[in-house]
Amino acid sequence: MPTRLIENLKEKVDVSLRTSKSLGLIDGKVYLQEKVEEEVKHEGGAKSKPTLKTERFLVFEITPPEEPEEEGTDGKKKEKDKKEAEKMIIKMIDITDVKVKEFNEKIHVYHVLSLCCSNEKQPSHLFFMFEKPEDRDRWSDGLRSLVHAQHWAHKPAETEADSAKLHLIKDVTLLAPQPGEAIRLKVETANKAFAKTHMTQAVTAGITVLPVAKLSGNEGFQVGQAVIVNPGSNGEEMHEVAGFGNIMLKAPLKSGHGARAAVTNKDSSTKTFLAEDVKVGAQVLPVQLLHALGGKDGWTRDQEVIIDAGTPSAEKNLITGFTSIVLRSALKNNHVSTSPGVGANVYATSQVEFPIPEAKTDSASCKELVSDFVMQNFIVPAESASLYRLVRSLLSRVNIEKQADGLIKEIDLLRYPRLIEGCTTPTEVRNLISDADKKLHHLREEVQKRIGAHGPAAEMICMILERNIEKTRHHNRMAFATRYGADGGLEVE
Repeated sequence: MPTRLIENLKEKVDVSLRTSKSLGLIDGKVYLQEKVEEEVKHEGGAKSKPTLKTERFLVFEITPPEEPEEEGTDGKKKEKDKKEAEKMIIKMIDITDVKVKEFNEKIHVYHVLSLCCSNEKQPSHLFFMFEKPEDRDRWSDGLRSLVHAQHWAHKPAETEADSAKLHLIKDVTLLAPQPGEAIRLKVETANKAFAKTHMTQAVTAGITVLPVAKLSGNEGFQVGQAVIVNPGSNGEEMHEVAGFGNIMLKAPLKSGHGARAAVTNKDSSTKTFLAEDVKVGAQVLPVQLLHALGGKDGWTRDQEVIIDAGTPSAEKNLITGFTSIVLRSALKNNHVSTSPGVGANVYATSQVEFPIPEAKTDSASCKELVSDFVMQNFIVPAESASLYRLVRSLLSRVNIEKQADGLIKEIDLLRYPRLIEGCTTPTEVRNLISDADKKLHHLREEVQKRIGAHGPAAEMICMILERNIEKTRHHNRMAFATRYGADGGLEVE
């Protein structure tokens, strides 16, 4: 976690606290405190070198009530005894969840940082209420990262396994939102440790079969799944898995087998065919497309297979792995080997849809949704900031488009001749156009507020809409003058 974020949390900030044990507000200051100790581990009777262990605490320092001043016998005011402020101390490791909320109480709005605590001696929920939203957001960003890092640091036995689950975001696609949603995203993630392999040789553009290191069938590769070839390089490309091929056997074949010979599992529920002839002694079966690896219905390592079942040359063997991934489309680039027998990496991606409800498009709700999405889908925490910025940017565009469409429709309703449909007398027309002029004038003043300040694009849209409004007002006046002469007593602003 960046040192800057930790240092920011060490600064005392005025807050009010409400807990699950007490609904009353307690005024005080909140800040982060660190305790650094030397830790020496004993392994096999020998001492290891001492390492520094840092433990962090969230401290809430309660503001003491003001006491009335007392006068001494000499008439002078007595000096108050300085009392140490009462403190509530919460271990960072006891904090299980961090959320941001807004509490509206009568005319006051509290910007709330909500914490869940697992320590039975502490309240289960704490609500820190900040006066300024920027203070609350600064604390929520820093505390979320710190809590996440703290929990990982205290799970040494699980760290390696859990790290394997963390994904990087490779691609985000905007989908059509469902009713009640502002936007819906399809987030594609990839993981270097999960469903990963590498090619065993260099490959050229145009091929669809990747010669890969032996797959057991349980790595997580699936038909229809997206895979990334040579991730992180200039030639990185994404493809869809069409199937798998080349079954590796535990023992050499005892007989030769011709193309189209059947290859089945023990109960014949899974079946494929040889794509070409194989000779005695071969340990690789060049088979037709395998449509599933692993799972209940797929091919897996240590599975018994029967080659050429029902013929005199039928024989049994065990699968030790698979050595090719078949792509739906051809490679676009050449991919070279980095060392003998080791080619470009190939790893799978997963796709998760991420809806943003219309009721949760404010900054605080977006941060909470993004944070929860990242945690639930095992995405690297560092991706939260960029995903949040993307969501906010897309919501801004959606809002601009929605407001611009609404303003255009309102302008069209106030444009001549649509404005005067059904009117027969000059007086009715004059009154309608005068009223429309006032509405257009008011609409022009609302444009900036409704579109919002979202950068140069929003400014340009505001200018176009304001110009459109002025042109509509001028058009209405000219149309009335052309039909009824001069301004016909038209009142305009």
